Amino acid sequence: MEATFAAKEFFQQIINCPEGSFNFLERLADPALKTEENEWMDFKGAAEITAHYHPGVPSHKPVEKENEKNILSIWSENLGAFSNSGGGLLIWGINAKNKFATGTSLVKDANRLRDRLQETALAVVDPPVQNVIVEAIQQPNSVEGFVVCLIPPSKFAPHRSKKAEREYYIRSQDSNVNCQAAVLRRLFYPLCSPLLVPRLELWVANDKKTNRLQVRGNVHITNKGNSTATEVFVKVKAPFNMGLNITNWAENLGRDKEYFALRPIHPGLEVDFLVDTVVSDEIQPWPQEHESITAEIAIYARDADPITWNFFATHTQVKDAERFHGNKLTIQASQAS
Repeated sequence: MEATFAAKEFFQQIINCPEGSFNFLERLADPALKTEENEWMDFKGAAEITAHYHPGVPSHKPVEKENEKNILSIWSENLGAFSNSGGGLLIWGINAKNKFATGTSLVKDANRLRDRLQETALAVVDPPVQNVIVEAIQQPNSVEGFVVCLIPPSKFAPHRSKKAEREYYIRSQDSNVNCQAAVLRRLFYPLCSPLLVPRLELWVANDKKTNRLQVRGNVHITNKGNSTATEVFVKVKAPFNMGLNITNWAENLGRDKEYFALRPIHPGLEVDFLVDTVVSDEIQPWPQEHESITAEIAIYARDADPITWNFFATHTQVKDAERFHGNKLTIQASQAS
């Protein structure tokens, strides 16, 4: 629901921007702003694959055929991934590298791409995704521009991406990933098993005198499935000093960083797992610029396939949390491949 709300709100900001939607998106693409792709927003450069839409480009059938194939592949993949997850925005016309916007790559004819996406939306995924909104945003005095697609989550998931490289995708952090068997099974049979998803919250403090970062965090586990999780067992791989919520969990005696849940976890319930976990070195500044915060959590439960989840945060993200985001950084887990 968080991704759905965020995508809808941002879509409305684009459409209703007082300074104009094109100017809003052009600023969004500015490399200096370091706008990130995320779990509900994806960027696609479009100048090359829509080159045959430009009225001044001579017709060349092989190039047109390849471009159309790439357009439908991107469209099919993103329709499937976002509708199988929490919904999101696909914005054509912005280049991105390593998830950061790097500038514009405008659609050569925004209205034509919008029409193409609308006419193929029902054909590139199975079953079709309902209530997709596609808007063309043209540059003033030009046919070039952006195309913004609002893709809702679907009650009829999973949707098969018929024109993409893989058949089933979900959205994970800033990428579309191949849907693993355990998640796919839950999408097909959503009433059969729990889905336990961890979330890491970090608090960052910077000692101004020594320029040392201190990072502490909590891990919460939420049951996003539709049945109660029982006999829950968790294994953690992380270079952290663990603090355990002893109300909800017990250590597996003799085995480091292995824990049992003391009670069932019902659908929609979030439970505290690790609390006041220290992920910093008090002697040396950490993380260094070349280092990242990484962790792995494997979760097992009765009547559910085990899933291993990864956490990852760059040095830049940690520093930005300290400088711009009230010292807080929330890291969503991604499913290990």
